[in-house]
Amino acid sequence: GPCIGSMPMMKTFHETYGPRGLQIIGISLDSKRDAWVSAIKRFNLPWAHLSDLKGWKSIASDTYGVRAIPETVIIDPNGKIVSTGLRDKDLKAKLAEIFP
Repeated sequence: GPCIGSMPMMKTFHETYGPRGLQIIGISLDSKRDAWVSAIKRFNLPWAHLSDLKGWKSIASDTYGVRAIPETVIIDPNGKIVSTGLRDKDLKAKLAEIFP
């Protein structure tokens, strides 16, 4: 669905900004381990992936107020949330600002 559609862009961000310090962590809202692991392998997603396999009852979705996917949360090295909910050109612009 929508998350898979955003993967090419996320891979580009990983390749562009990863060497400069960007760390992507994929948090899955899947409830079936096989579906989750299969997508990681099928789309060759090289970053860290987490899931408690509780779907929309996930601790992460509750903690970060995720109500729709895909969702982005940008957290600085001190653990402060810098931005949430950015997509496409807005996410690209924010990353360019953070990593000039």
